[in-house]
Amino acid sequence: MIIRNTGMQILTSVLAAAIWSLFALWSMSSDYKVHISLFITAVVGLSMWLSIKIGYWRNIEISEDSLIIRNYLTKSSVPMKQVAVARPSGGMLIIELKGDAGVVKPAAFEGSLISAIFGSPSADRAARMINIKLDQKSGGKSEEAASGKVVHLNLVAFLVIWMAVFLSYLVLHLLFS
Repeated sequence: MIIRNTGMQILTSVLAAAIWSLFALWSMSSDYKVHISLFITAVVGLSMWLSIKIGYWRNIEISEDSLIIRNYLTKSSVPMKQVAVARPSGGMLIIELKGDAGVVKPAAFEGSLISAIFGSPSADRAARMINIKLDQKSGGKSEEAASGKVVHLNLVAFLVIWMAVFLSYLVLHLLFS
């Protein structure tokens, strides 16, 4: 089960669409040149990739025996046996670990000034779902999962987005010129 911040998904989707639309208008103009388009589509593709990464690829996945936390650049795995409780605090999600292991603060549920004042429904929902999974696991036996951290960049997705932006601009230019 994957948990994402819904508000951030909406915001980044609107941002990505606005960025694409702004440069789509340029591609339909007479100033369009293919060699300039390669640079501009790289910039637009990068900004869309960052928007999508922030909104969709930062998340928490609850598996059978571990909690997988995908942040901006890394992916961490925490065994469910190490998780004590998850709680929303000040608009952010805090996952407390057992013993002296400390806490985990997922980037997907960092919070903002508005969520600190009014609360974050996404952080509340994530905490509730993690705690339900913890309650289910407390009765059964499961094997210990290894914890670790790996790089999480999604670079292939950037190349796909860049090519999609370039081809869509090229098609728009050919259709409207």
